[in-house]
Amino acid sequence: MKINSFFIFIVFCVGAVTSNPAHSMKDTQSNNKNLWLNRLKFADGKTKMIDLNDIQDQIDITVLDRMHSADNFKKKIANKVVFIQQNVDGTYSICLDGKVGYDIEINLVYVLLEHFGEYISKLVISMPNPKSEGHLKKMVEIASQYCENLLKIFITGGKNIFDVVKKPFYNVTSVELQFSEFETHSQNFKEIFPNIQRLELLWFKIKDDIFNDHFPKLDYLVIGMEDRFIGKLIEKNPQIRFLKMGFVSANLVKLASEHLPILETLQLPYDTKINYEGEIHFKNVKHFEINKITGGLLNITFEQLEELKCNSYFFSQWIDTVETNPNLKKLTVKTRDGVDDEYISLLIKIARNLVEASFDCACHTQAETIVKFLKESKHMQKLYLNYCYSILNELKLQIPDNWNLMLLEHEVIFIERK
Repeated sequence: MKINSFFIFIVFCVGAVTSNPAHSMKDTQSNNKNLWLNRLKFADGKTKMIDLNDIQDQIDITVLDRMHSADNFKKKIANKVVFIQQNVDGTYSICLDGKVGYDIEINLVYVLLEHFGEYISKLVISMPNPKSEGHLKKMVEIASQYCENLLKIFITGGKNIFDVVKKPFYNVTSVELQFSEFETHSQNFKEIFPNIQRLELLWFKIKDDIFNDHFPKLDYLVIGMEDRFIGKLIEKNPQIRFLKMGFVSANLVKLASEHLPILETLQLPYDTKINYEGEIHFKNVKHFEINKITGGLLNITFEQLEELKCNSYFFSQWIDTVETNPNLKKLTVKTRDGVDDEYISLLIKIARNLVEASFDCACHTQAETIVKFLKESKHMQKLYLNYCYSILNELKLQIPDNWNLMLLEHEVIFIERK
């Protein structure tokens, strides 16, 4: 009989770690029999009971020889994302790097974190069901004690989950939280993650000031919704260089312009509510992305803008931005409606320094317009055309000799200067 190697690996490696020379393999098996009787459901839907008392009868001796040491298990999980989640049916599963997962008993998860936590560098725990909050907190507690080389942690769910932390996560530089709630906290977030560089807060609820602090190394911040505590976080961390905010208001964008003097990248990929009509100015932002806006126009200006990504449904509002930023080198315009020929022709006049562009073609986009854009854009090196397959043959016939054309995945036309 064959058993999934990953879980056999856990069984034997943990067995090796928890045993000592004074105890035989059978002693260890006997002491931990209840712990290791685990149901593992495989990709083919079959279920297998694993019992260490007869494990050697089921596994080829050469497999045993390869998998008995912790060093091999270290190689198995090193630099991979260890993903632990609660399934819809209430069971738990584990997988590496997003590959096929397998059901696993929760006690085995605890032992994995305790005995092999030092080898885990990226940990994802997804427990959105409030009924699993106890298990989630137990994992966070164990991780704080044994995952000493952890670099990245991503947690879904939980309430006041960091109250159980025993030791600071000194090496963690990236923290992502979603569907989490913070009513009170017994420990300072900066003390728990003293070296945090990247923080992502998505769909959360905050009732205290756990994030109201200065994090000296924080330079990458992602916000999934607006909250009054987010303003305090922005105000106290002027060193932030990357800011991504979804479902926020123009007031928060204004606040960022006032308190983030060295911000280089600003992304507003979701709906931005316009509740401020004055000018919002960024001195050092080089990369700007915006999608949908509601309630009016966003009056935003830049001094050093080099890249603009926007939705062509609102592209008419950003033509002035293109024209007033002569250093603009990269332009991406996305939407199902496509970019009208008149705007492509206008770009020839107002965006003379473009090096790279990406457009979604409209249903009436003409090959002649694209060819003219290539000929007259003197600095252009790369052009991506989405939803333009209908004019592919015409482009092949008309494209200048100093350009290469190829078809990429999803029928994206890629044109590059030779």
